[in-house]
Parts: sequence; structure tokens; C-alpha cells
Amino acid sequence: MRAKFKVKMSILSTPSGSAIPIDAIVVADDSQGKRILNELEADGIDTSFIVVSQPQVSKGGYSTISFVIVDSQMKTRTSIYTPGYPHMVADDLPDSSLSSALDGARPVYTDGVLQEVALVVSQEAHQRSIPIVINAERHIEGLDKLLHLATYIVCSTKFPQAS
Repeated sequence: MRAKFKVKMSILSTPSGSAIPIDAIVVADDSQGKRILNELEADGIDTSFIVVSQPQVSKGGYSTISFVIVDSQMKTRTSIYTPGYPHMVADDLPDSSLSSALDGARPVYTDGVLQEVALVVSQEAHQRSIPIVINAERHIEGLDKLLHLATYIVCSTKFPQAS
């Protein structure tokens, strides 16, 4: 049985122009990055907006990997997140690429981990009246700015409670 990758990627669209998740649109030129691209392309996802960092630029770069473990009995899930390097920054996403990527997008999704990029994309989506889904797993710096742009917020039952 083929293992399935389900990674949060930014600026992706299916052939029908459905959801565009935001977060890790940079993959390294490593074996994991190549596998991620191959899996997404096999699933019919347009990967033309994904930035592949070159080895001479990233000097040992590696791709972001996330695993989600679901316990159906306890009705819980645990995410194991290994951030990639180099991290994407807003300057990695030219206005023309962002504009093209958002054409036909509905909705935009982010967890805000790469807050600067998520904010730039969410602001543009908001101006275009594209719904924005924010996965607020926990409070992170800059999340409040994203929440003000959100159409929908997904969070744990404990998130909105005072800590």
C-alpha cells in the first residue's frame, strides 16, 4: 500500500480550482521535497506555484514534514511537525504569482505557522472576497491579525479558553 503524504502547502489548486491551503510552499531540493511534489502531482494538484529551493541557495535545506496521528477511540489527533529550511518569507512570493495563484481559489487555508506569508496571502484573499479558513491550533504570535481576516476559524475545544 502506497503511503500518502498530506502536507499543508500554500498556493495550490486542484483542477477544479478548489481550496488553496497556505503554509509551506517552499520544498527543498531533497528526496522528501521530490516525493511531496510527485504525490501532489499524482493527486492532480497543480504544483506550479511551489518554490523549490536550490541546494546552492539553501545549503543543506530540507522539506517540511507533518504527520497527523488520529485516535478514533479517544477522538483526538496529534500533529508532529518538522519545519523545513529555509523558511518561506513574504518576499519569496511575487505579487504576480500570488495574484495568479488566487485566481479561482475558494477557500484559502492557513494555520498561521509562517505568519508573515499567511498574512500577505490572507490580506489579498480578503480583498478578493475569497473565504479564509484559519486553523487556530494554539495561540502564536501574529494570530490575532489573521483571525480578523478569517471567514471560518477551526480550533480545539480548549483554544478559546483562557489559559
